[in-house]
Amino acid sequence: MFMLLSVTKTYTVGSCPVDLVADNNMNIWVYCKGIPDYSAYPDISYTGMGLCKIDRTTGNVTTFPFTEMVSPGIYNVAVSPDGKTIYYLNNGLYAVASTATSLPASALINGSFYGLDVDPKSGNLVGLDAVNSKAVIFNTNGIEQDSFETGDFPNSVVFSY
Repeated sequence: MFMLLSVTKTYTVGSCPVDLVADNNMNIWVYCKGIPDYSAYPDISYTGMGLCKIDRTTGNVTTFPFTEMVSPGIYNVAVSPDGKTIYYLNNGLYAVASTATSLPASALINGSFYGLDVDPKSGNLVGLDAVNSKAVIFNTNGIEQDSFETGDFPNSVVFSY
């Protein structure tokens, strides 16, 4: 049996939206990778990249632009179990409060990850390292707790309890 779906509302966000999460107020946070410009190759610049917050109540879109795009990853945004913290990748792993009016100036965790997820029970962060084929587990303060080997180019996590 098929269900007929229809578009009820559209929102304009940054360029190339690739990932999204909902916060504790059911606002939608959209990660936009931007459009690459190869005209000065090997230097690549991007336009329209950043994190966008769609306010569920008002429908307003707040764009938090990135000054540069440095994330090779596939899954680039995650949310804490309580929905109050949004985590995102961009030349480091950043944490921003769902009520924030600007992005943080420094990363919670330095490093480059190919994917990101949050353990729904513990709240621990999982950074997926494609270069070394491993998953690195951090607490919410950014302190490494553990790591383990994965297959090549890990990009997502499945939690089973």
